[in-house]
Amino acid sequence: MSKIMKDVSWNLFSQVIPAITAIFCIPLLVDKAGLEIFGIITLVWALINYAGILDFGVSKVLTKMVAESRNELGKARNIALIGMMLMIVFGILVAGLIISFKSIIVSGIYNSSINPSELSALVIVVAFASFAVCISNGLRGILEGHEEFAIVAFVRTPMTVWSFVSPL
Repeated sequence: MSKIMKDVSWNLFSQVIPAITAIFCIPLLVDKAGLEIFGIITLVWALINYAGILDFGVSKVLTKMVAESRNELGKARNIALIGMMLMIVFGILVAGLIISFKSIIVSGIYNSSINPSELSALVIVVAFASFAVCISNGLRGILEGHEEFAIVAFVRTPMTVWSFVSPL
């Protein structure tokens, strides 16, 4: 099998397995938790995924620049270091924004049947998860720049599957 087919296969694997997991887990989650809690979980997933968008394309630039400088180890290392420092800053900013607007977020989704202190704690968890998403996007960009798609798939697949299984 050619290198490109292997890379495509790893990428496909890391997308299909979580999708199949979601098909089975989401109906169970709705039955177990109810629509109200499932709605909050969906908002949490959305907030965490939006954190990945807020890297302003740095992860994609990392992929491109690392790929272009793979043969120059020192240059690739410097690009990765600067890119990860930017990702850390973005992660801190995103987490800080989420924490800063915690009361607005909680009051926006508050419902009498859900404890507001639990929602407040959940917002803090989302803030830290958003920071982790920013960091992982940077690391993924570096790995993809080095064409290490199997490693990316081995990390992304269980993490995405866990996001559907863990609320059960």
